[in-house]
Amino acid sequence: MNEVRVVQLGPEAADRGVVELWQDHARVGITLIRDGEIVVELEPAEGSRTLCLGAHSLAAALHEAATVLTPHLSS
Repeated sequence: MNEVRVVQLGPEAADRGVVELWQDHARVGITLIRDGEIVVELEPAEGSRTLCLGAHSLAAALHEAATVLTPHLSS
């Protein structure tokens, strides 16, 4: 229900530090590389929908994103 999934968009996006974070059928955020660090940009909820992410799932998704993007940090 609150599971967050990582969607990789390809090597060019990874070079820019971008993977998408999805919950159910909605994109909830993306990662970016800023000042040599992977950061998360959460997207505002549509309408009055509250964004509710499971802590363990979010942590696992961020770990996966860091694993995918770490090789691109020096690029």
